[in-house]
Amino acid sequence: MTLEQKLTDLEIKRILVVDDRIENVLAAKQAFSKYSLASIDYAASASEAVTMMETAFKEGKKYDLVISDMEMETKTSGLDVVKQAIVQLSYATIATGINYDRSKHEAHGATTTILPTGSSIKGKKE
Repeated sequence: MTLEQKLTDLEIKRILVVDDRIENVLAAKQAFSKYSLASIDYAASASEAVTMMETAFKEGKKYDLVISDMEMETKTSGLDVVKQAIVQLSYATIATGINYDRSKHEAHGATTTILPTGSSIKGKKE
């Protein structure tokens, strides 16, 4: 199944990509440029993303998928993005480039999946 088929099957119409590194944003734009079935917005910080999600939710145009870096303005600013996304989404997946210890953070909810991807994510900050 292609990404386009998955987006269609999951009825993903609006996507928000959040990253403070321009090279990651450009890579996301390139990857998503071939798919016209979804509207894709980009935010360069957690605070910008949270504002965009709040505005979209109030206008009845919530995001169906939010892809976010975890470490931006601070080491945990991506969690602010995730928390806001969980408020709006019925199902959330957190992909992290670190070994994530869920017990050290508040519960993310029964419908949240944590995917520790180790070093497979490129562009990780040192």
